[in-house]
Amino acid sequence: MATRILIVDDHGLVRKALRCLLETDPDMRVVGGAPDAWKALKLLRQLSPDVVITNISLSDLSGIELTRRILAARPDVKVLVLSMYDDEDLRLESLEAGASGYLTKGSRPDDLIAAIRRPATAPVHA
Repeated sequence: MATRILIVDDHGLVRKALRCLLETDPDMRVVGGAPDAWKALKLLRQLSPDVVITNISLSDLSGIELTRRILAARPDVKVLVLSMYDDEDLRLESLEAGASGYLTKGSRPDDLIAAIRRPATAPVHA
C-alpha cells in the first residue's frame, strides 16, 4: 500500500513540484494539497494521510504550530517540516513540536523521499 501524503505550502508551484517529485515513486501517493494550515487541518480529517509535509512559513499559522495541531489530532501521522531557512533554532523547535524531520528547500530530492520512508522515531536533519 502506498504512503499517503498531504502537502501544505502557500505556493502552488511548490505543491505541484513536490507532487510531481513524489509521485514518481510507486510507493507514494499525494492525496491532497493545502495552501494554509486551516485547510490542511480540514484535509487531515477528510483524507487520512500517513505523512504531512508542511512549509514552516504559512499565511495563517506557522508550520511548527500546525505540526502541534496535527499531532494533537492524529498522533500517528508523520510530519516533515520543509523550510527555506537553514536555521538551527527553527529545526529544534520543529522537532520539539513533534516533527519527524526538518528539511531545507535546498535539500536533494532523494533526501525528502528518504525522510518519508524513515521511521518516525529517527528524526531527519537535511
